[in-house]
Amino acid sequence: ENINLKKIISADETLRYRNKAQYPVKKENGKIRAGFFAARTHDIIPCEDCLLQPELFSLIVDEVCKFFEEKNISVYDEKTNKGFLRHIYLRIAEMTGEIMLTLVATDSNMKSKNEFVEKITTKFPQIKSIILNVNREKTNVILGNECINIFGDGYITDILCDTKIKLSALSFYQVNRIQAEKLYNKAK
Repeated sequence: ENINLKKIISADETLRYRNKAQYPVKKENGKIRAGFFAARTHDIIPCEDCLLQPELFSLIVDEVCKFFEEKNISVYDEKTNKGFLRHIYLRIAEMTGEIMLTLVATDSNMKSKNEFVEKITTKFPQIKSIILNVNREKTNVILGNECINIFGDGYITDILCDTKIKLSALSFYQVNRIQAEKLYNKAK
């Protein structure tokens, strides 16, 4: 039996297209590293640059890790269920260039919070919002339900199909905005 398949609406870009990334963190030999989980494990493989994410993400993640190292702020350990920082979560509104930095942590109180905000926003003025997301649960779910806005309005604004979209830390948004726009226009 013949199946009549329509042409695939392919992506123009296969690199640097993701507008969101979540990096688990670990401390090893006194250094804080962020990366991704190895397949089917919770072992974190450090990653200096992922070709699917904007290059800027790597620079921001590196700066966050350095700050937490310098201030000796603890990193979460799944085995002991102790430590402060669990994940670094970044989102970019591609049409406006605004970036949201979310720190997923086990506590709502962050040591050196004001100094952190000052340092990271001075180095990266594209960061328009910094959120502390609290996840105290012993779970592999990344985000908790509690979001504390520590800088900015608590959201960033993107434009999708000529419509302004406000994105919070907990908002669903397609990770490939250009491809989502193509698909929405096809459906329309």
